[in-house]
Amino acid sequence: MHLKNKFDVGKFTILAEMQPPKGVNVSTMVNSAVRLQNLVDAFLVPEMGNAVMRMSSLGGAMILQRKGLETIMQVNCRDRNRIALQADLLAAYGCGILNIMGVSGEDPGLGDHHQTKAVNDIDLMTLFKAVSTLQTGKESDTVPALSLEDAVANLEKEMIIDALKNTWGNINLASKILQTTVRKFAYKAQKYGVSYKHYR
Repeated sequence: MHLKNKFDVGKFTILAEMQPPKGVNVSTMVNSAVRLQNLVDAFLVPEMGNAVMRMSSLGGAMILQRKGLETIMQVNCRDRNRIALQADLLAAYGCGILNIMGVSGEDPGLGDHHQTKAVNDIDLMTLFKAVSTLQTGKESDTVPALSLEDAVANLEKEMIIDALKNTWGNINLASKILQTTVRKFAYKAQKYGVSYKHYR
């Protein structure tokens, strides 16, 4: 019974998270999944969790699917624009991957590539709408579900993060880059949940 059918009838399900490798050697991931296959209903393959660069969820899920294991592919708004997200969804379906999980993703500044900028072309709700649109056989023409206020807030947060990255968390230099006072900079950083300590 496929995972969706189990959900439809209210059956309790057990998932196991299988982290793709940070490289091309998939033996540990595959061997671990094979050992667990009779104990779980499906394998969730994360998309670069904690903003750490790894093999993609699509790649990992495809490898496990080839072993006859049911997978759940994660789709991450942080790393791809709407074109790439939809392309991955189509590729997944074409490879027999029928289960997906949408996530917004952690701040790249917390991962192993601190200079990386998040894409966030669309949010989760817009992604789900795009999935629904693709299921009708039509290309998505969705637009970001952001108000002007939210768009400005996102831009401010991104500028604060970039300034902290470029100054290795030095709040005095970062505030000078953005031509503002340390007090205003600290207020905005706290408002958006950005800690300078993460960039030291």
